[in-house]
Amino acid sequence: MWLAAFAMETIADIQKLAFLKAMKSTGINNQVCNVGLWRFSRHPNYFAEWMVWNGLVIAAIPSWLAL
Repeated sequence: MWLAAFAMETIADIQKLAFLKAMKSTGINNQVCNVGLWRFSRHPNYFAEWMVWNGLVIAAIPSWLAL
């Protein structure tokens, strides 16, 4: 889960950066990013960051149960 969420966060950041560069090169401002993962969610990188932390919590459950 951690690896998938980290990959999703990275992909979302790359897509947003490419979108911003494209908008800057065309001179268009104030557009909403709606490409790639951004088409499905307003903030996919924040969701993926949350899932990264959830993956770490799930990975720590066996240690917690061993106490």
